[in-house]
Amino acid sequence: YAVRAPRSNDGSSGQGGRDALAKSLALVTDPAHAMRSDEALPALRARRAVVPWRGRRWAIVGAALVSAVLADGAHHRHHHFYSPSQARLVAGEEERLPPSRQATSAGGSSDPGFRPLRCPPLPSSHVPTKRWLSEEKCTSPAAVLEAYPFHDEVIPTSVKLLTAAGADCVAVLKPTRSEREYDIFTEMRRWAPAVEVVHGAGRCERFIRKARLKLLILDTFNGRNETYVQNAFRFLAATAKAAAADRVRPPHVVLGCHNLEPFVDAYAAALARFPSLRFTIMSFHPAQSSMLRNHTHLLELQGHHHRYHDVVTSIPFYFGPDDLRHELPDRRRRRPGAVSILAVGELNPERKDYSVVHEFRNVTLDRPVELVFFGGSTASSVKAYLKNEATSNANLSVAFFKGNFSTMYALAQASHFVAPYIDQRIGTFAQYRDGKLASSLAVATGFLKPVIACSKILSTYGLDNQIELPDTGDTFAETVASAVRLFDTERLAYNRMRMAQCDYRRDRFAVARDHFARLLEDPPGLIRDQEFHVARRIDSRPLATG
Repeated sequence: YAVRAPRSNDGSSGQGGRDALAKSLALVTDPAHAMRSDEALPALRARRAVVPWRGRRWAIVGAALVSAVLADGAHHRHHHFYSPSQARLVAGEEERLPPSRQATSAGGSSDPGFRPLRCPPLPSSHVPTKRWLSEEKCTSPAAVLEAYPFHDEVIPTSVKLLTAAGADCVAVLKPTRSEREYDIFTEMRRWAPAVEVVHGAGRCERFIRKARLKLLILDTFNGRNETYVQNAFRFLAATAKAAAADRVRPPHVVLGCHNLEPFVDAYAAALARFPSLRFTIMSFHPAQSSMLRNHTHLLELQGHHHRYHDVVTSIPFYFGPDDLRHELPDRRRRRPGAVSILAVGELNPERKDYSVVHEFRNVTLDRPVELVFFGGSTASSVKAYLKNEATSNANLSVAFFKGNFSTMYALAQASHFVAPYIDQRIGTFAQYRDGKLASSLAVATGFLKPVIACSKILSTYGLDNQIELPDTGDTFAETVASAVRLFDTERLAYNRMRMAQCDYRRDRFAVARDHFARLLEDPPGLIRDQEFHVARRIDSRPLATG
């Protein structure tokens, strides 16, 4: 509401208007006469009713100043120190999006007064992506191979890294059409329409033989599942044979490590079977990268085969541009007006500690809170337990979703916080602490959502300025109540946590992109006669597992 300045008889706004403006501002800025917004608005309405509108320049200025003071006065009573990225928030440099896109952008929320952050886009070489079957010749072709059916969520990040690193033709190879694939490629084509998707083991093998790739990424390379590791070795053999037939060095091959020990077993076999291939290890967690660089068995293999293994960290936190809009189906709406806390992953009591929800019966929540769970369930008792515990607090509710990636993206965009529910009470805590990536952490970074998690989980992930819990998981409900109050009253503090996610995502992505760019810039080139004989020594026997 504008502060209307009284006018002089000649119709111009004079000193009286300036005095009225100063008096109105003093009501808001002077601590001795501080007014709440609900007390100030009736006075402003009364003043508006008796003063005409025409020609009031000072009224417009006063409206802007009063609105700013009313909105940010609570923050001006404290001293804050901001990093350069956080200073953009203080200066008000928030992204200006159309109203239709503000509510569901990655930095946004269902709260109509909640505008998205201005998070810079991920660094890219800006090489236009071509289609494989177009008349334009590919100069830096690359491909992503996913032979495992349970890690499709890694594919978008690998595709984005390749296009950002300079690959002008990118393909995704899927030997089997997974039942869990859902609509991930439908969503990916919204921001990467030129990416080719190849299904079927035979088609993938023929593609590798003909494409003359510069870089091949195997998103999953674990050695304890016979079927999927046989597929991986089949395509490694095809890569080596295609290069030997053309008498060129084979492309760089990046092997994804999800679980340390199974990966080491498969990697040792790959080094022995394919002496001509040049391998790079890809980790999905910073702590796991450190373990891979210093792993005793890997160092022994390196000395035995005289081949150095490099390690790159690629956290799968890219799911599309920040302003890409995702919406839930009409029949699956969330609780209106509630603060949403999202958890992503299978409802498995062996991997998640759901007993912390019991604490909400002794905690007062200032506004409705909805615990949202996305993923399948291994036991129906988990849902029944969570629903029963939610009845102990009138402001607490739970919601369960599963299905397509688009549903997960929409839930992540509409959420306010993310919680992985991992603490020392579960048997797999040490695995997550030492480098196993929790899906909730990747989703939180991808959609810039503050995380409520144990301190060791956050510290090994390398993410600062989030909401930390004791590693025992105690005080979860109290921490959630405090987070809700922070969201309502300290929006700058809330935004600082989101900007920490933005900086983390940008920095980690840039390092991985530069690594892949160096691999793409290293051309295969022709090989000498002695190298040709080495390249032909390919062991194509089935891998012995046991």
